[in-house]
Amino acid sequence: MIDRHRIALIIPARNEAESIGRVLGRVPDTVDRVIVVDNGSSDDTGDIARAAGADVVREARPGYGRACLAGIARLRRDPPDVAAFADADGSDNHAALTTLLLPLIQDNLDLVLARRIPQTRTALSPQQRMGNGLATALIRLLWGFEYRDLGPMRAVRWEALEQLDMRDENYGWTIE
Repeated sequence: MIDRHRIALIIPARNEAESIGRVLGRVPDTVDRVIVVDNGSSDDTGDIARAAGADVVREARPGYGRACLAGIARLRRDPPDVAAFADADGSDNHAALTTLLLPLIQDNLDLVLARRIPQTRTALSPQQRMGNGLATALIRLLWGFEYRDLGPMRAVRWEALEQLDMRDENYGWTIE
């Protein structure tokens, strides 16, 4: 909780048994609730997440967007003030989540996106670099917003998230 704002973190996960325990161990205390969406894993991802204290939702149909939407659906039972999203593979710096949340709450913003800072040129695949570059260029051209990265770690006010009415069930979800 930050300044009386309840924070929920949704972590979509598919076959992340090797990393999910470590990832959950890095979630800061400012997060009140963690939902791991087991997106059709064939390993022990869900069991490990549950043992680490996460609320585990099973979404058998693959798709990043489907997993995010399943996490949002779970939160509708008891909506937080802020919903955050992060990956389960350890590529996000979950310890920096509080840094991401502070401007959202203190500056009364609706959405804050984290920027991935790859440690090496090969940290992102050529397809990821190209797709990210194309998407950010189109957003700049069409809407005038300047983004350098559309990484998965983000935080959004619950009311704004509901108004967005997200629908994409795959990897377009992060752009939608």
